[in-house]
This record gives sequence, structure tokens and C-alpha cells, in this order.
Amino acid sequence: MDTFGNTPLFDAEFNSKGRGDLILLLRGLGADPLAVNASGRTPVGLARRIGNYDVAKFFGDLPA
Repeated sequence: MDTFGNTPLFDAEFNSKGRGDLILLLRGLGADPLAVNASGRTPVGLARRIGNYDVAKFFGDLPA
């Protein structure tokens, strides 16, 4: 985690530019999409909040 509590999965989302290869790799290795950062946000919540289908589609297997 960085100083904001963001995990590598958060970083992968921020820098994905619509590509999900790193997101999928991290999730496949067990990265927690429900890990809460210092702002109370989760990777899956961020993906859905920003309304970016290119990122949110990599979390479609999780409940809303």
C-alpha cells in the first residue's frame, strides 16, 4: 500500500487507459477488489464511481 492506502490494483485502474491486462493479472493473483484505502474507497467502488466502462467491466463478476 502507498501512503494513501492504495494497493497496486488501485494504481492499475488509475493507469489502465482502457486496458485491463494488469487489472486482470492482479485480480488473478488474488488482489482484493474490496480493499479499503485511507479515503474509504475500494478498487471496485472506484471503477463504478468513475463511470468508466473500460475499467468497470473488469469487476463485473462482483455484486453491485
